[in-house]
Formats: sequence, structure tokens, C-alpha cells
Amino acid sequence: MKYPSLNKAYRLWLLGAFGMLGLHRRYLRKHRTATLWLCTGGFFGIGALLDLFLLPWLVQRMHLLEQIQQLEAEIAQTELLREELAHKQKYEEAAYQRDKEKVLRRKVAELRRQLSLRR
Repeated sequence: MKYPSLNKAYRLWLLGAFGMLGLHRRYLRKHRTATLWLCTGGFFGIGALLDLFLLPWLVQRMHLLEQIQQLEAEIAQTELLREELAHKQKYEEAAYQRDKEKVLRRKVAELRRQLSLRR
């Protein structure tokens, strides 16, 4: 999965009448506020101006959310594989998958912690 680019977000901010059309927010998958920006002219220009400074934070937040989503999908696959291996009585391999799952869960917890600290 390709992560959003800060350069592209800034270009969309510029192309969207200095953020007033909300193109950069739609690119960052913030559809509700993108619609609000479109209807109110960047929340009367104030939000569009703030986005000039908030874009690095918004892009970083999007990266963290996508990393969490990828890790959660990998955890689900690992759980299924572990259960299948245990059913086939391949306990050493199942134990390895369990340990891998624990490591992935720790990574998700760390990313969630980072995400909450950035709010």
C-alpha cells in the first residue's frame, strides 16, 4: 500500500485555492472535513490556513493509521495459521506463530501509543 505523500498534499492544497476546496483533505481520506472545507471555503479561510501548518501532522497520522491497519491484517493471518497448525498438531510451528503474533501486537500497541501522543 502506498502511503500519502506530503509533497502531493501540499500541491493539492495549492491547487485547491490554497486549501479552500479541501482537495488535500480528500487525498488524506478525511472526507467529512473535505466536504466541510468545500462548502465553507476552507472553514471561512481559517481552516485552510491552519492546514498549511497541519499537513505534516496529518500525513504522519495517516501513515501511522495505515501501518496499524497492515499489522492488524497480518495478525489476523497469523492467528489463522497458528490455529491451523495447532489443529494439525504441529505445536512448535504454532508456538512460533504465537510468538510472532505477540510481537505484532506489541508493534500495534506502540503505534497506537504514538498516535495518541500526537493528538
